[in-house]
Order: sequence, then C-alpha cells, then structure tokens
Amino acid sequence: MSLNPYVKRYQQAQVATLTPDQLLLMLVDGALLRAEQAEAGETAEVRRTALDKLRRIVAELVDSLNVDVGGEVAVGLMRSYAALLRLVARAHATDDPAALGEVARRVRTMHDLWHATVRKAREEED
Repeated sequence: MSLNPYVKRYQQAQVATLTPDQLLLMLVDGALLRAEQAEAGETAEVRRTALDKLRRIVAELVDSLNVDVGGEVAVGLMRSYAALLRLVARAHATDDPAALGEVARRVRTMHDLWHATVRKAREEED
C-alpha cells in the first residue's frame, strides 16, 4: 500500500522534529510492535514480514550509535543489538516458535529498559 505523498511528507516532517530521546522511544516502540506481530503472526509470511521490519529498526538503532561519544556503553549496546539481529535472522530462517518467543522477550526487555532510562534522564533534567 502506497501512502499519499502529502501524508508521507507530513510523517517525515514529524520525525524530523523529534528530539533524540523521542526518536529512540519511537524506534523501540516500533521494535516491540514488530516483535509481537512476529510472535502472534498467523502465517509464516506475516511473521517474516514483521521480522524484516524489526531487523530494519534494530539496524537503525545500530546506525545511531556513536562509539566515540558513547564509549563502552555504545560498544555494549552494539553487541546487544548484534545478538538480537542474529536471533531475528534465526527466527526468520527457521520460523521456530521458540525463537520467535525469544525475540519478543528480548525486545520487550530492551523496550522497557530504554523507556525507564529515558524517564530517569528526564527526571534528572527537571
């Protein structure tokens, strides 16, 4: 389904105005949605489509890391994201319910940790 070009421009403008923490939360929210869709998908095609979208979101998270600024924290996140990408690839290749469940569990944990981290950082700013 193709989006109306005006809707697409509006969405791009919305994303362009997000703060870094809002963009991060949008990505982890999208990752959780896709992981849950993959886990609950009724057909292999639905599950694989959700996993493909999840893989692109995690790749975006990897691309957003700056090791020069983030140091060891960024390196640790990169390793975690790489492990998640390997698990997503295995779930995609095997369509194994256990692998799909593990993907959803790990993404749920990542989602909750990022939300808690951003919430704490915002509280400390106030």
